[in-house]
Amino acid sequence: MQKPNLFIFDCDGVLANCGAVVTEQEVFDRFVGRSLGDVAESLQISPSSAAFDSLNNAYHTSVLAALESELEAMPGPMN
Repeated sequence: MQKPNLFIFDCDGVLANCGAVVTEQEVFDRFVGRSLGDVAESLQISPSSAAFDSLNNAYHTSVLAALESELEAMPGPMN
């Protein structure tokens, strides 16, 4: 399999790579639990590149959005 030059994360459960389709499950299996640096390395993205900056920004933006919309307080002394 040829190494991809570009992944487009469009959040609909499918990744597009110049015609190749990678399922959400494949991404889950390959990347969940790995550091952003490991993901970038796997995708052959240099940490000093604009592509890494873009990946880093997209990651942090999505994490913050998920925390804002999905995080709920646990019952306890503060409630």
